Amino acid sequence: MRRQGTRRLGARRHESRPVADRSKVRPSNGLRRARAALERHGVLALTAIALRVLRGQGLGKTVRLAAGDQPFLSLVSARAEGAAKSDRRGALQIDGGGTVSASAWARWVRRPSARSARSSGRRCPVAFVVWTDPESPDGLERTRKAIDALGSSLAVIEDADFTPAPEILYIFLRAGDAPDAGFVQALDADLDGAIQIVSFDLLRLIGERVQPLLLPGANPTQLIHTDYVRSRLALKGSVLLEVASREPREATLAWCARRSVAEVRSGWRHIGRPLLRIEQSEDGLSAGSSRSVQRASPRAVPRARRGASAIICTRDKGHLTRQLVRQLLALDKDQLAEVVILSNGATNPYALQTLADLAAAPRVRVIAADEPFNFSRLCNRGVRETRGQGPLLFLNDDIAPVSENWLGALADQLMVPGTGAVGPLLLYPNEKVQCAGIYLRFPSGVGHILRGAVLPQEDPLGLASSPREAACLTGAVLLTDRATFERVGGFDEALALSFQDVDYGLKLHQLGLRNVFEPRSILLHMESVSLDKAGSDPGMLLQRHREKALFMQRWGPVFGADPFYPAGLDLDDESGRRLSRR
Repeated sequence: MRRQGTRRLGARRHESRPVADRSKVRPSNGLRRARAALERHGVLALTAIALRVLRGQGLGKTVRLAAGDQPFLSLVSARAEGAAKSDRRGALQIDGGGTVSASAWARWVRRPSARSARSSGRRCPVAFVVWTDPESPDGLERTRKAIDALGSSLAVIEDADFTPAPEILYIFLRAGDAPDAGFVQALDADLDGAIQIVSFDLLRLIGERVQPLLLPGANPTQLIHTDYVRSRLALKGSVLLEVASREPREATLAWCARRSVAEVRSGWRHIGRPLLRIEQSEDGLSAGSSRSVQRASPRAVPRARRGASAIICTRDKGHLTRQLVRQLLALDKDQLAEVVILSNGATNPYALQTLADLAAAPRVRVIAADEPFNFSRLCNRGVRETRGQGPLLFLNDDIAPVSENWLGALADQLMVPGTGAVGPLLLYPNEKVQCAGIYLRFPSGVGHILRGAVLPQEDPLGLASSPREAACLTGAVLLTDRATFERVGGFDEALALSFQDVDYGLKLHQLGLRNVFEPRSILLHMESVSLDKAGSDPGMLLQRHREKALFMQRWGPVFGADPFYPAGLDLDDESGRRLSRR
């Protein structure tokens, strides 16, 4: 920006004129860009960028000397680098251990003021139940002080030796825990008579870093196998009286076991915001071994199992199809009754010979389906061609089983009452995650959970550590109940290339059934190697665009958010390593 009264090289001399009102002066393009950058990134992020540029020019030492080598420079640099990781949408990257710097977290997190928390009227009286810890004798006192800061008249009960009142909401903590300033306010919002159980996100301090523990919504399937809520729950006194238990996880599972899936969803609310700082070092992700917990789980006595009917659609992938079917036929008839292969216009000589060889096997039938490719129509036809009465197993031809009991693990989950479909953990050939369930990210569509992650180190939230309910499952490998599939009319044939599996999962959700992700079943997926020309064929691209529009028109207004995916994760980052305000 030019100073008044000066002359540029090659410009005519002019007289400087005083500016009466600087607010009326139009800023130059450079100044506007500078202001926009400050508003978008903040001074700390821009400082980090400047420091990086200076270091790249070999001037880092000069900068330190100019600042008097003060600790302030390193502090600003560290904070600025943390701020630079937040993009313009407010996202925040977490490291491999699932942590962020305390300063970056303080800038990112949204917290209601303590004043607004105290002034909010309560619909439901609350009481805190604090489990004492002999290894932390002063932990109870710290927790009491944190509770006192929330406001007056908040009861604190030590351990679980009390008689619950049905109308009180009991909040179970451990000694050393510290509720957020807006804790009670968040619990009380929208807490109507139907809500009996409340869970919430947590966080933990590790040195000078913060570990956000972002949890999925109401997920009794996951709670059976792992204490993913770390036993921090809020339960109505009526729940405690009904199940005659004072242990929050055990009481929750017992309450869920007595209700349908729909009743659990309406009675269990999750707050997708970190409201409690926990202090204990245990991670709470070990599988429960308590006999009472196992008795309280909704798992029924195993019924007589019928072998599944596998349906495979293929075209010119002889090697892959041969390898997959060989592994399927290695299973006994109690697990797999038959294999139906839909050959969609195969022309490759080796693929044709492979299909002829496989058709000679006792449990294999090959159906010629020489028609325009429509995955939904082919799968539906495959179901009609089956002769068994067991569940339906849909498989892509680019699949290779890895774990020994992969189908048994899926079948066990499908036999749990209220389960409509089960899907495995799918890995790429390089063993990175291809899909650990599907999450909804309206209005842009769907995403594959943990795509590209290396397990277990790149799964800090434990999304692949145990079975859990997901919004939807991929149709690459899907086990579903035959009667349920017929009840919803199979896959929608209007969705020929995409979204048919998500559409099916959402229909199950509407029926009050669960879509369960089972990570103990592991398979490799080459991901659409059998449809390799789909990415370049203009007709297929146009068809995919139309199908997405149809899918979003049907489901977009119904599901505005995914109730089974941690609310604080950035929906545009499938790896689950980036936080975002929503």
